Amino acid sequence: MISKYLDKGLILILFLILATAPTQYSFNVGNAHLSLADPLIWFGGLLFGISVITNTLFSKDTCITSTKRLFAGLKEILPLPENILFVTLIAVSVFNAENKTETVKELIQVVEYVIVAFLLFSKIKFDDKALAKATVLFLGIVSFVVLLAVIQYFDSSVVIMKVKGTFGNRNTYGGFLAVTLPLILSIVLQSGKRWMKIWGFLILAAAGLTVLSGGAFAGLLIAGSLVCVFVSRRAFLIWTTVIALAVIFVLPRLPRDNVEVLKQSISIFDENGQVEPRYTEWQASVQMWNEQPLLGVGLGNYQSQIGTNYGFLAIKEGPKEQDHNNLFLVFASSTGLIGLIGLLTMLTLWFQRTTVSYFSCKSESDASVTDYQKILALGAMGAIAAFCITSIWTALLVRGVFLLFVIIVAVAAGYAKLHSKSTSA
Repeated sequence: MISKYLDKGLILILFLILATAPTQYSFNVGNAHLSLADPLIWFGGLLFGISVITNTLFSKDTCITSTKRLFAGLKEILPLPENILFVTLIAVSVFNAENKTETVKELIQVVEYVIVAFLLFSKIKFDDKALAKATVLFLGIVSFVVLLAVIQYFDSSVVIMKVKGTFGNRNTYGGFLAVTLPLILSIVLQSGKRWMKIWGFLILAAAGLTVLSGGAFAGLLIAGSLVCVFVSRRAFLIWTTVIALAVIFVLPRLPRDNVEVLKQSISIFDENGQVEPRYTEWQASVQMWNEQPLLGVGLGNYQSQIGTNYGFLAIKEGPKEQDHNNLFLVFASSTGLIGLIGLLTMLTLWFQRTTVSYFSCKSESDASVTDYQKILALGAMGAIAAFCITSIWTALLVRGVFLLFVIIVAVAAGYAKLHSKSTSA
């Protein structure tokens, strides 16, 4: 009875986390920035631990020994190996950190997302009914964020950087689109429900108007192509035709002159021939990495150290664009080669897991595969690709964006594992 109520409570918490995830807004509590999702994740983790302990201690299966039940419980709460490796390797950077408090704070945030949140969304069992409700909620929150961005887009008093939905600026909003739209495209292409296809298509069209970050546009272009080409050649040809027509005839005629804005957002030089600040910071990141190649300057110490590492490239005067860092250079300079290996390993194995899941769907009979498994697997593949490409110009390990990314991958991995168990049983 207790386990039944715990399971229902955990599902509710997962829905609340999903609903509160897509924003960077936070509260300052004891010099720590907490979003609405943060306490929900830790509370969910506590309830999940209690649920596993309860199931282990009070299992009704008398044929299983207490030792086997204990191992089964430990297996239930064990994170993916690549997630453990990632956290372990970036934690080592604390030895070089000048401000160890910042390193610990950042590490706690990473553990919250990569360990606790990932466990919650991958281990807690979603049946198809709950997953259908979660899909509606997901489409609803993405619709809300995009609709807000559309209003900002057509408001001439709002500057381009502030076309941002519920996020801090156009770059982090672009990151939000990069991790969510591949899944929505997967829904449009593979869902058997016409109303869901139409809803997803409207989101894609509205989001296409409001993406003003060149890095996010590149990530979405490649991720969308990946999703379409794996569905069918026909889907890929339609996708490329729509993109070509939009870039040539639609985007240049919009009020914000989207094509020019997208080009300027990732261009190396400005109109005066000066190097844009985003690339001078890349040079500074490489310089900082060279000084501490193995362990970096410490997780969370990037901003306090970057200012002393600008070299031969002149720094452009005036206000600097926010969130235009290269994630991989930030990680290399903060956590060294060790941490960068951890990040790349985790992303690669996440991609491998979702790819295997998707192709296993294609190899099985139609009766044994649900639409949800195909949609999630392919959407997560696209999200990982878009995340990696967009992160070249915008570091996406930030509140709101990274949590949603983790949720998408975790649900895809967990649902695929649940399905494989049910078909082999």
